Amino acid sequence: MVASNKKIIPIMARMLEKFAAVILLLMVLHIVADVLLKFLFNYPLPGTLNIVANYYMVACVFLPIAIVELTRGNIAVDLFFKLLPKSIRFVLLITGTLFSLFFFALLGYQSIFDAVKSYNKGEFIDGIVIIQIWPSRFILPIGLGIAVFILVYRLIHELRNGEQELLPPSEEDVRGEV
Repeated sequence: MVASNKKIIPIMARMLEKFAAVILLLMVLHIVADVLLKFLFNYPLPGTLNIVANYYMVACVFLPIAIVELTRGNIAVDLFFKLLPKSIRFVLLITGTLFSLFFFALLGYQSIFDAVKSYNKGEFIDGIVIIQIWPSRFILPIGLGIAVFILVYRLIHELRNGEQELLPPSEEDVRGEV
């Protein structure tokens, strides 16, 4: 089944969300195995802390950013926002999207240079075992880059639909069948 251009970006966001969920499950299994081996056999898995901190946690934080942005799932305080006239809410919505777009684009841009620098150095952590961590540095530009695409997509969608588009996309729009 071929997806329309309108659905490609939400599909990418869903794929990253599912990939992050798999990584979260792997992290849980890894930590449980480490704890069991440590207490049952006095032999913890070497490098668990470094793998969790440099791979699993980074992926679990930065890969789902796209779906959070698509569904406007960020933490928001609507105490005064809902009391404002619809036109002002629309301007604030566009302004917030633009600020998010700028922030993620800047952070993603810098993270590309950091990832390449880490790759060129062959960055690793030396402990009981040597763990190459330079590959994990590329998770940020991937997650943030797709979040930027989502924000551009969302901004265009908000501008096209005018003041009517003050609610997040429906579940069918975001979670529809691939």
